[in-house]
Amino acid sequence: MLKVLGNNIAYLRGVTGLSQQDLSSYLKINRVELSYYENGQRSIPMTKLRMLADLVGIEPMSLYDESFAKRPLQTAFAFRSNGFEVSDLETIADFQRIARNYLRFKRLSENLSN
Repeated sequence: MLKVLGNNIAYLRGVTGLSQQDLSSYLKINRVELSYYENGQRSIPMTKLRMLADLVGIEPMSLYDESFAKRPLQTAFAFRSNGFEVSDLETIADFQRIARNYLRFKRLSENLSN
């Protein structure tokens, strides 16, 4: 399971165009630790997994799906990193979290009114 998770973390990093240094800075870990996660050698703490999921607007548990990289990434918006600072990534993650919560609330509201 750690290998699947690690592959998906590396996939997300590649899709967003983030270097290991960029992503590890955002996650507030060192680059070597991120490398261990990507190689499936260590389990990533749930707090860090949530941070990563928030950044791309997905549910954390979807990163355990073996077919994750084969399906289109459904995010509130797509981006490729090009000179983002850690604070920029934090802002993007905040926006993604707000957008995901809004969509959940909207679906719930629609279901209740039906």
